[in-house]
Amino acid sequence: LPPGPRGWPIIGNLLDVGTVPHEGMMKLTRAYGPLVYLRLGAIPHVVSDDPAIIKEFLKIQDHIFASRPGNVILAELLTYGGKDIGFAPYGAHWRNMRKICTLELFSAKSVDSFQRLRRMEMIHTLGLILDAAVDRRAVDLRDAFNGLTSNMMTRMLLGKRYFGPGDPGPEVGAELKAMIAGGILMMNGFNISDYLPFLRFLDLQGQERRMKQIMRHIDGLATALLLELAPRIGKKPENFVDILVNLRGENGEPHLPEDVMKAVMVDMMAAGTDTPGVSCEWAMAELLRDPALLARVREEVDRVVSVDRLVDESDLAHFRLLRAVLKESFRLHPVGAILIPHLAMEDAVVAGYGIPKDTRVLINVFALNRNAQVWERPHEFDPERHLRGLGEGAVVEFGDPECRLIPFGSGRRMCPAASLGLTMVLLALANLVHAFDWEVPANLSMERAPGKMVKAQPLTALARPRLPHHLYS
Repeated sequence: LPPGPRGWPIIGNLLDVGTVPHEGMMKLTRAYGPLVYLRLGAIPHVVSDDPAIIKEFLKIQDHIFASRPGNVILAELLTYGGKDIGFAPYGAHWRNMRKICTLELFSAKSVDSFQRLRRMEMIHTLGLILDAAVDRRAVDLRDAFNGLTSNMMTRMLLGKRYFGPGDPGPEVGAELKAMIAGGILMMNGFNISDYLPFLRFLDLQGQERRMKQIMRHIDGLATALLLELAPRIGKKPENFVDILVNLRGENGEPHLPEDVMKAVMVDMMAAGTDTPGVSCEWAMAELLRDPALLARVREEVDRVVSVDRLVDESDLAHFRLLRAVLKESFRLHPVGAILIPHLAMEDAVVAGYGIPKDTRVLINVFALNRNAQVWERPHEFDPERHLRGLGEGAVVEFGDPECRLIPFGSGRRMCPAASLGLTMVLLALANLVHAFDWEVPANLSMERAPGKMVKAQPLTALARPRLPHHLYS
């Protein structure tokens, strides 16, 4: 087995990991080496922040490590028993869902077909910021980004805007978002029964009971939304759910059961309403705290986009510096500190150490991104590193084959919507840089919320329009 700290009876190494797992595990890999064995309660784990070892798990031997743990209680409940994409165990169901994602939901043709909807939501958000600018009100950019990315996702998923001022959608939007946010919060929390399964029947923390309550609400809302879209069966798909309900098997029967469609809806809402918004806020905060960098990014955008139009998705490929800023923001401020756990489906050998079957594999992205053997001055925000490359090597791209920058994971379990997520974030940042001048408080804090990956304080700033007013509506 890999090296690691000696565990206590029953609880194993839970105390060694501490209350902030990504930080506790980073200390352990610094002390014991790049691959550490931990027994968390009754469950064997290995953790790594070394790109060569991570590559073994996610790419070279991913046929062994491509599954997910099946007894993580809250994930099991939130995903209808692993019927989604992200948490489904490796097997026929997951392969079918991955095929649907690749060929139907997130194909280049499908993503491009919803470009108009994303543009509409971008203009809607710019109009809200303009209203605040005219009134000289500070803009809560956390709310702005979350509203923008959430509405982009619900437009693509369900065909309607559900969140924020001027919301024309049904009032279920706020409830739906609150329910999913509550589920994510609990799923990211600590549940002792996940590590000591024999205690599950006691539900000592009451988390399973609360999650079941949340899931009753989520299931009711998801069922209602599917019923609302049912009349569109057989018609040209206008959103992701239309695509799902119109999929047919060999004999014309519905290809996906209702609970699978609801699991996919929850997946997409959870990922699409949280991760892109947090990513936008961190990247924008880094730009606003460095006026010289902001000026350079704006100059780059202005060279491509004239002042008589907004940034379009076709422009994004030309923004080399902005892309470098986003890469560095993903590196220093990863939204997910630890990737969703992988599971060894059979005994294996990695880096010369035995990894027994059913061991959970934790990839500590937070620590990988601060690994001084990979990144020079890892605690500094330096977008230039993504323009000049690492050492004598080439520039590191998203989904790096050497697993140095993997905000969306890598290998078979890489996020299938990574390209869509990047497009949403780049489009938002480029338009806010292009459309407004920004004034921020002198004491802009970059502190993280304790134990979390979001900013401790929401990003606020005063905006001044740079473009003709008719472009904002």
